[in-house]
Amino acid sequence: MYPYKDQKIIDIVLRHDYAKTGLPISTVIFSDQEAWPHEWYIDALAVDPDHWGEKIASHLLDEAEMVAAKQGYHILSLM
Repeated sequence: MYPYKDQKIIDIVLRHDYAKTGLPISTVIFSDQEAWPHEWYIDALAVDPDHWGEKIASHLLDEAEMVAAKQGYHILSLM
């Protein structure tokens, strides 16, 4: 999860692993806009099937909401 302002650096963070997979350093993995101004973006959310129904995802989303609020974001986005 990350704020709108950080979406442009996601590829930069991953570049150190490009060589391990044979990708050129100029490769752009995420070219689409996932977050919009004033949004806190949740990239993925998963719960082990053995724990489905235990409200773990709900608790994770509650935590994400608190983290976003501490950073000044009031809108969460999950695609």
